[in-house]
Amino acid sequence: MVGQFTRGRFSPEYVNTIGVDFSVKTVMINGRSVKIQLWDTAGQERFLSITRSYFRGASGVVLVFDVTSSGSFHDLQTRYNSFVEEGAISRDTPCLLIANKTDIGTRAVSSEELAGWCEQKGNIPFYELSAMNKTSVDSALEGFAQRIIGSQLQHENDNP
Repeated sequence: MVGQFTRGRFSPEYVNTIGVDFSVKTVMINGRSVKIQLWDTAGQERFLSITRSYFRGASGVVLVFDVTSSGSFHDLQTRYNSFVEEGAISRDTPCLLIANKTDIGTRAVSSEELAGWCEQKGNIPFYELSAMNKTSVDSALEGFAQRIIGSQLQHENDNP
């Protein structure tokens, strides 16, 4: 998904992220040039101590899972909870949940399950998308960036 968003390319040969991968894309939001930095962190257990540190101080967190795998969704829930409990992210950190691989057709996690989980976590917005087809990739990430900018501007106005 990161490659599709930042470079307009999708690779069908998925390679697990080792440690952290970093990508940047500049977009126009509300007439302003905004640089979006995406840090793709490894999901494997052995890299968790490394990746937790990348969440601290983040403007927002995008959580991505494979909608065709209930295990992927369960792992995401476990990681989110541990990141909040350990203080890597706060409940106030803007989050976005992305259900990827909607193009495959065989879902293991329903839209209702996603909506319920997101509601429990404070109404985290979610998108269902296909990185392969680029369905909703740009709108999800640019919309999230717009939300973060809006909340930062609101915070600045509230605390002059």
